Amino acid sequence: MKFPERPSLGKAAPWSPPSPVRRVLDRKATIYAHVDATLPLVSVRIQLPIGSVDDPLDMPGATALAAAMMQEASGDHSSLERSAAFDRLAARSSAVAGKDWTTVTLDVHRDRLYAALPLVVDAFVRPRFLEGDWERVLGRHVTGISQGLDDNGFVSAQVTPSALFGADHPYGHPVHGTIDGCNATTLVEAQRRWNVAHDRAAPSIAVTGDIDLDAFVERLGSLLPMCAGRARVPVVPVGAKPGRYFVDSPGSQQTAVRVALPGPSGRSPERHALDLARIALGGSFTSRLNQRLREEKGYTYGARLAMACWQGTGAISAAASVQADATAPALADTLEVLRTAALAGFDDDEIERSRAQALHDLVDVAESRAGLSGAYALEIEAGRDPMAVGALGETIAAVDRAAVNAATRQWIDPHEATIILVGDWSAVGESLEAFGDWTRVDPFGRPI
Repeated sequence: MKFPERPSLGKAAPWSPPSPVRRVLDRKATIYAHVDATLPLVSVRIQLPIGSVDDPLDMPGATALAAAMMQEASGDHSSLERSAAFDRLAARSSAVAGKDWTTVTLDVHRDRLYAALPLVVDAFVRPRFLEGDWERVLGRHVTGISQGLDDNGFVSAQVTPSALFGADHPYGHPVHGTIDGCNATTLVEAQRRWNVAHDRAAPSIAVTGDIDLDAFVERLGSLLPMCAGRARVPVVPVGAKPGRYFVDSPGSQQTAVRVALPGPSGRSPERHALDLARIALGGSFTSRLNQRLREEKGYTYGARLAMACWQGTGAISAAASVQADATAPALADTLEVLRTAALAGFDDDEIERSRAQALHDLVDVAESRAGLSGAYALEIEAGRDPMAVGALGETIAAVDRAAVNAATRQWIDPHEATIILVGDWSAVGESLEAFGDWTRVDPFGRPI
């Protein structure tokens, strides 16, 4: 018997994570949910409309401290009772501030969801802000920053916001704040941060996993209060503040090299094209920066390029920790790699490799309930609609070479870059004279 000719296979459609279902609890919450009963697990991400952009100018870190206090005594439970309750339920919960939002999380077995949910809601609805908890939280937070100062990479990341945007701008300090800013924050001010969040729009909530959606919405509605619904004042983006900054770390055997640029906001249409450029430049082992600085020159164990897109603006940074005696050539190579990309762009092969990596990363994100709820939450943080997650694969697949190269020319111009180095000035300072004048700053970006 002769079989007909086998039909040719068409091009595979790009895969996308599932879109959520949206439910609205008037003046209480907007819920984005994906029901998946394949495993008896549930992941919840609650987005509160307050972040480090809301810190008082003289108290950078106030919102991060307020978020930390949400993990202490709340409702009818002391800190120890709350911790013990989560242990008994085998549940995990956290509260972490970001640039624009604060995220409260819950990961729990389906059968214990409704025992754990009131504890989580109490964290941001009824935190108690006790003096004893405050002293412990403040001390732990400041100690964490102090310990980070021993890491040149931590310091370079900490200095970048003020160097890039200016210390007086809402985006001009790290989310965790500064030691002086945290020590200046009082318990009353931390509680005021919580009041600000509740004066604003209702929280946005992402949930994925094995739930009865109607029952979840009803239970959540019974726990949440009405919100005032006052609109946030949008943060006005600022232009670049190009400059060269050096933090002296005497005796360091390595220099943390960082080249930073302002980036697009979360709603910018070119962000997907720019993300493919990010991967090609510093988002994989075969990226241009890693190949040049690690494989060809042996200056570092790894180089990367990161991009953050917030509601008001964004940031792009190329970073590597290099041997001290390679500081100047490593910086020159980093700038050259960026300059070449901006001038000549990428070829089709590089873009296809980047696209494959981006689609692979998309699968990685959605393989767990926590990853998928986090993906919905990330859309909220960036000011986008989580409903669009279901089209991300198609969106990435549709980005062409012209769009990638145009976005690279627009956003990755090393002539507009801010350079931050952290290392031993006595060992490397003379070799840096060819780059121009350097502003010496302390580990928090303040001029010396």
